[in-house]
Amino acid sequence: MKFLTFKSKIMLGFLLAVIPSLVLTGVDVYSINKGNDALAYVYENRVLPTTALQEMDSALKEIRFRMAGVLLDQMPAAGSRNHLREVRGKILEDWNTFKLDTNENARSEESRTQITKIDKQIALLPAFLDKLDNAYQAGDKSLITPMLEDEWPAFHSGLVKPISVLLPEQQFAIKQTYEDSKEAGKRLIIFGVSILGISLFIAIIAMSLITRSILKQLGGEPEFAAKIAGRIAEGDLTVAIETKANDQSSLVFAMKRMNENLVSIVSGVRSTTESITTAAQQVAAGNSDLSQAHRGAGLQPGRDRLEHGRTDLDGPAERRERQTGQPAGGERLRSGGQGRAGGE
Repeated sequence: MKFLTFKSKIMLGFLLAVIPSLVLTGVDVYSINKGNDALAYVYENRVLPTTALQEMDSALKEIRFRMAGVLLDQMPAAGSRNHLREVRGKILEDWNTFKLDTNENARSEESRTQITKIDKQIALLPAFLDKLDNAYQAGDKSLITPMLEDEWPAFHSGLVKPISVLLPEQQFAIKQTYEDSKEAGKRLIIFGVSILGISLFIAIIAMSLITRSILKQLGGEPEFAAKIAGRIAEGDLTVAIETKANDQSSLVFAMKRMNENLVSIVSGVRSTTESITTAAQQVAAGNSDLSQAHRGAGLQPGRDRLEHGRTDLDGPAERRERQTGQPAGGERLRSGGQGRAGGE
């Protein structure tokens, strides 16, 4: 990662941290879509056909029940006729819906056999229903009795019984579709967890490498580098900066070199200042000696003239005293003493 800048490394770390979330979001969206597709398939290819079969079976059984009720005077013929008009078109519509919605479904051999029976028998149903409608209209039970006893058993075996065979198969297909969808959901969960684990593993390794690269570039923790910079900024050049082995390019190493160079510069300036101070002191001392020498040389002629004047004013005794170094007064005292002694 040496070719990446600091900003690029941070951005890469951010992306690697976001990738697992994106992966999970993608898996969730895919799982939801698959679940919706499975529900739509079950509803359109299993539930609707099953409902159509159930309504068809209920309508056929209701027709048979009303025929018997009219014969037993338990139901009015007019009401049964109205019911017949309502359901006769619905029966054919429900059968067409079933075949259309299950056309792409996998069918067993038994299902195909029952569907063939229904197709053959349902073609005869409109004529039977027309005949029954006329019997209801006429109110003639003698027309209804042979239809119920002789003709209806064929419709029962050709329509009602095949429907009773197809219904459980459709219900089993719904259950099977649900189980398949549940298994697919489990596989998606396992896939999502696996992707998450792999993504987290890759992200952890990548983040470790990025963190290591950043720390290597800094030469240590950011707080450590900031602390060193703060102390140097405050003028503390005595701070001890320790770098890792083989560290020749980090920020802390550069700060260490800067600190060492600053110490060297300050030491050089201090040495130069001390040299200048010493030289200035020496120059000042030399100037002082020279000044004193000039003052001494200027006073000596005056002293000589004063000494000469004193010589002119002194008497012989003083001149002799200066010449011999003996006081003249002593001689005078001794002479006076000797005179006094001789007088005595």
